[in-house]
Amino acid sequence: VGVRTSAGWVVYTGDLRLHGRRADLTRRFLQEAAELEPALLICEGTHPEVERPVSEEEVKENSLAVVREARGLVVADFGPRNVERLLSFLEIARATGRRLVLTAKDFYLLEALTAAGEPGVPDPETEPGICLYAKPKAVLAGWEKHVLERFSRLAPDRVLGAREVRAGAGELILCFSYYDFHAFLDISPGGGTYLYSSSEAFDEEMLLDHERVRNWIRHFGFELYGTLGREREKSGFHASGHVHGPGLEEMVETLRPRLLVPVHTQSPDFFRRFEGVCRVVYPQIGQEIAL
Repeated sequence: VGVRTSAGWVVYTGDLRLHGRRADLTRRFLQEAAELEPALLICEGTHPEVERPVSEEEVKENSLAVVREARGLVVADFGPRNVERLLSFLEIARATGRRLVLTAKDFYLLEALTAAGEPGVPDPETEPGICLYAKPKAVLAGWEKHVLERFSRLAPDRVLGAREVRAGAGELILCFSYYDFHAFLDISPGGGTYLYSSSEAFDEEMLLDHERVRNWIRHFGFELYGTLGREREKSGFHASGHVHGPGLEEMVETLRPRLLVPVHTQSPDFFRRFEGVCRVVYPQIGQEIAL
């Protein structure tokens, strides 16, 4: 994001990374932001200690290897609105002869992106490898009911309830997360493969959530792949949405702002290396920073 001010352009990175399907957009952002000759760069610094991050392609290849050997139900647990990961699992489903079963939220998200013309996103209504998981009707929100009823008319054979998921478990990849575990009480899966493809716990509340996930996994007899808890992902089943150390160096060297303000970081010392390129200011609570 860039904002023009009387003191010059202020650029904020947000969360960004230099790999994945749309890595070209990040580098385009760097080049266009550099042309603004920014007065201030507000820069995320979540993982500056990482020298070589796990890439999205590695996540797909590692997950594919597991699913090829899997017997029974495969559960793919990844972050909400992580469309890139969802598309990776769709490709894995195609490669392994399985179908991808989505919740109504993910199904609706793909519909919205298709309507917006997002490149590379399939229309779930016409993609034969995508199914919709049907919750019990008593717990449907209004919009979920609309999605379910419309898709049931269009492709009734691709609307699966708990009974159909249980019966066809070996032919499916079920995209569920922590908030969908209650549905397993209806499905009664009896084992399978659980791919945790999301971030590590970064606070106490998430740590408790991860322990609950681990308990559910044990209860239903799933074999876990991926990292739960505080430990940084090292198993290759999740790719971070934050830029790594060499990527931060590339960004600052490319943009060369007059002033650099690192945020969202526990490694402020990392940014001292840029003091020869620009002035570095570390924000303090209640303290103004003047351009």
